[in-house]
Amino acid sequence: MLKQGLVAKGLLVVLIVAIATAACVLVVGATAKDVAGWLIPLVGTYVGAAYGASYAFKLQQGKEAAAADRAKVDALNRALMVMCLQYNEVAATWAKMRSFDRGELPRMIGLPAYQAPQFDYRQHVVDLAFLMRFDNAQLILEISIEQGRFDACLDSMQLRSKYFVKTVEPLIEQYGLRSKLLSEQLVFTAFGERIYQTLRNNTNSLYEHFATTEVSLFETIEKLHRTAKQFFPREKFFKVGRVNFMAEPTNGLEGLDLEAESRGIE
Repeated sequence: MLKQGLVAKGLLVVLIVAIATAACVLVVGATAKDVAGWLIPLVGTYVGAAYGASYAFKLQQGKEAAAADRAKVDALNRALMVMCLQYNEVAATWAKMRSFDRGELPRMIGLPAYQAPQFDYRQHVVDLAFLMRFDNAQLILEISIEQGRFDACLDSMQLRSKYFVKTVEPLIEQYGLRSKLLSEQLVFTAFGERIYQTLRNNTNSLYEHFATTEVSLFETIEKLHRTAKQFFPREKFFKVGRVNFMAEPTNGLEGLDLEAESRGIE
């Protein structure tokens, strides 16, 4: 728009100069030297003003484009950072949970009451709305879903922990179940059907949430990181390494590579 305006103004100036020059020569009888004396400074002033305006406009455009790109990079890094922190939390807890997963009954009784952490970092997917212009609306939806899955992990942990401490642990101590060779019938008789089934459902739900979220959260981080590098190949973005869970769970945390492959920023 500015370039078109400058061209139009330039043509108008040329027309006015041509008319003025003709009038000076024909009516006033001015010589070419006289005309040049006032015409050249006039044209020079206009050309300088036009060039200065064009340069200032392009400079401002460049600054605005750079600021817009920086805002996009920051939004992508915030989203990646939040998911990386969430993944570290999920993976570390899942590693501990797996050490008790030697069947339904051992994990029902053996898994302690973990306190759900206070996690202040949350996704603000509205900051990623610009991805919709590049056919990445599905990725925005997946990031939002992962936030919900992470919340569900913490909620299920808190639900089971409260129930375990208030209702289950007193019965374990009362019947000395920690020191006995457990059987389903023994635990069922000690707890009763309602408590047994509630603990069973809470524990199974907790394991399912963490098992699926550990996988889906890591995959979404990988997708967003690839997308970010596609748009901004020279920028650095947060990235996390996958925790190496060994095939056989052991008593405690032995055999689990909790150091993972911490990749930090790439």
